[in-house]
Amino acid sequence: MLLFPGDYNTYPLKGPKGIVKLRVPGRVSGDDLLFVRGAVVAGVGIGALPWFIASQELAAGTITRVLPEYRSAAGAAYVVYPPAKPLAPKVAAFCSYLLEHGPRIFTQP
Repeated sequence: MLLFPGDYNTYPLKGPKGIVKLRVPGRVSGDDLLFVRGAVVAGVGIGALPWFIASQELAAGTITRVLPEYRSAAGAAYVVYPPAKPLAPKVAAFCSYLLEHGPRIFTQP
């Protein structure tokens, strides 16, 4: 977790008018999605969360989605593994699976 008291987080968002950069001031920020979800649920403020992290809380009504017409315009997924030659079959299979199914998995339904 990283804390940035008094700093701004900038979120690139894609919406009806294209991509905008939203600057959100805050006294606490985190780089761990579970921390951010916990802070949002606790009422600390707002946070950018992927649907698969926030879906249960949204369904239960413990959090509310703001800016529903916007989606994140940033983001990447990385598979990190120790160097090995040849690449372990399980790692190769997992990478292939993510390449094929990643867009469906990581995009909100």
